[in-house]
Amino acid sequence: MSERSSRCRSWSAPVGRLVVVVAAVIAAFPALGNEARGVVRADSRSVLSSEIAGRVLSVPFRTGESFDEGDVLVRFDCRLYERQQDKVEAQQDAARARLASAERLAELQSGSLLDLALAQAEARQAEADSALLRLNLERCVLRAPYAGRVVQRVINAHE
Repeated sequence: MSERSSRCRSWSAPVGRLVVVVAAVIAAFPALGNEARGVVRADSRSVLSSEIAGRVLSVPFRTGESFDEGDVLVRFDCRLYERQQDKVEAQQDAARARLASAERLAELQSGSLLDLALAQAEARQAEADSALLRLNLERCVLRAPYAGRVVQRVINAHE
């Protein structure tokens, strides 16, 4: 952590208390007036980035606009991941069918244990591939981790 950021963090809590103390002093001495000045600083500031590369479809909030927790801040074009998911789902269906066939042959003592083990492994692999692509599809939408305000935008739609 840099010296500057540690200094800012150490001052954030005392400044809030100082404003309250100053307001209490002003309320106790009405002759001084009913005005107090203070500095309001954000508790946290985050630079958000994506874990995937892709073309930006939309950035709905502009600099200065407020957003709530869970709002979509950036939406990416993920047609490639969607088509890959379709392919993996088809492979999953095929792996399940092979596994069902191998299990039935094993019940009838007509198939080999190796074929059954390979079919089970293939089904697990297809499930893992599907889970991986679902994770990438979730990353196609960047959501706000908390409520806040856009301070700076360094990206626009179609970039």
